[in-house]
Amino acid sequence: MLKLRQSALLVLLGLAGAAQAQPVWISVGDQGYQLLRKLDAGARSQESRQLAADGRLAKGAAGETVHLVQVDEALLPALSDSIHENLRHCGGFIVHRDLQDARAALKARPRRWPAWPRPAMR
Repeated sequence: MLKLRQSALLVLLGLAGAAQAQPVWISVGDQGYQLLRKLDAGARSQESRQLAADGRLAKGAAGETVHLVQVDEALLPALSDSIHENLRHCGGFIVHRDLQDARAALKARPRRWPAWPRPAMR
């Protein structure tokens, strides 16, 4: 009887977690997007843009296509694992507050680090 109660509790906790999963907007490179489509065939790019390697909009130069996709937040760990396993790097996507934030990030110019003055040598 105790095992039945424990099993029922685990099922309820799992359902509660599934009910709390929220849709989130991510920006993801083309290779990561292809892996996402393998995990969730229903995932569709809402907007995409070709970016140069330095983050600026590419003008016919080689770069990467970055996609804006709405996904279930619960899918993010599996996407991260898939990127790590298949592409051999960490991360691979950015989570945004909403679609407007994602679009703004996609259109933003890259930030430049300030040029720090060289320390005087004595």
